[in-house]
Amino acid sequence: MSACRLDFALRLGSAVVVALVLAGAAMAPERAIPSFYPQQDKLEHMLAFAALSFLVFWSAPVALGRSALLLLFAFGLEWAQSWTSYREASLLDAASSSVGVLMGWSGACVVALLHTIRASARLAL
Repeated sequence: MSACRLDFALRLGSAVVVALVLAGAAMAPERAIPSFYPQQDKLEHMLAFAALSFLVFWSAPVALGRSALLLLFAFGLEWAQSWTSYREASLLDAASSSVGVLMGWSGACVVALLHTIRASARLAL
């Protein structure tokens, strides 16, 4: 396996692991995490989806389909929570997750741009 394929597999594998952990956490009974301010879970949603989307977009070129799948995943988790007796679905949670997707995509774009600048600087030498 080439180094490039191995790198892709590790990045995509990381994204899959984060997605599975996120889904498990979203469907588990609520835990007693101390809350330091009201609506703290919105920040948690945003950061979790930022990490997931960064890994997804970093593993391969940015595409609109990936954004749609991540947003569908975010809203799907909230919908799935509405079917449990121990979780509560929230559009604000889904919106926070959507902001996280945008943050992760932006971060991946910045990293890609920095890699491009670095590669072109090497070629100029």
